[in-house]
Amino acid sequence: MHAIGLEMGKGLVSKDLPKPEIRRDDEVLYRTLEVGICGSDRSVIQYDRNDPPPGETFMALGHEGLAVVEAVGRGVKSLKTGDLVVPTVRRGCGKCASCANQQSDMCATGEYRERGLHKLHGFLAEYAVDSEEYLVRVPPDLRDLAVLAEPLSIAEKVMQTIDFVQQRFPWACPVDERQRRGPDEWGYCRTALVFGAGPIGFLVACLLRKAAVRTFVLENKDETNPRVALIRALGADYVDSRGVTPQEIPDKLGPLDIIVEATGVSDYALQLIPAVSRNGVYVFTGVPRGGGSQVTLDGNLVLR
Repeated sequence: MHAIGLEMGKGLVSKDLPKPEIRRDDEVLYRTLEVGICGSDRSVIQYDRNDPPPGETFMALGHEGLAVVEAVGRGVKSLKTGDLVVPTVRRGCGKCASCANQQSDMCATGEYRERGLHKLHGFLAEYAVDSEEYLVRVPPDLRDLAVLAEPLSIAEKVMQTIDFVQQRFPWACPVDERQRRGPDEWGYCRTALVFGAGPIGFLVACLLRKAAVRTFVLENKDETNPRVALIRALGADYVDSRGVTPQEIPDKLGPLDIIVEATGVSDYALQLIPAVSRNGVYVFTGVPRGGGSQVTLDGNLVLR
């Protein structure tokens, strides 16, 4: 089968791999239909972060995928041939309490594996085999949106994190009951800044606007860029990062209850930390490992 990925010493290549086969009763063979490309893929390619399966020199890329089931093992109960599925990305270590409780995103050992990122082939291959538990069935009417499920899962985790951290803090909301809104619009008195308008940043902005949060999106795109039009279509405000420094953000936008970083641009992102309001939440999603960036922060502005 055809695959695209990184080869040790050669960079990005296309390669033929053996078609995988079902070997256990709980396994499913699926064929890739669509693959999303995000900043993580670009970073892996740019810095040649090839981390192939043990004993191999090639790793197929792609961790955002939509597929169709081609065959199922005898023990598979929830899926059948022809079903649309979104494969999950991470496979737990099988050792720590987090992974044992279906929370591999909090793996304590670091011995997890990830499709297209860390010791597992990704979805830029024609076929793959996975255990049934790692496949999420997609309703046919969501076919056109399903490839966004993986970045949306990160955006949803951002929202859950904000909610969890803020449970012990009172928000500065109007006391007048006539101004209050329903639980689906919990953000009506809050202001957020999303740094980055890639897939994750845009989806975070969608969820914030759905919750009635006043939302600013910070990007380095011209006004004519389609991303800017999408941002404004959400009812969010666009801010060109080329025209404002991190230090100027609080004066330009006012108090920020929520900041979400979704770019991987560590210098600017770290300098935004003092911009978050008292009792606010700053969520990092994209700052990469390494890079050698050094940022000096005034601790009096961070802890206040």
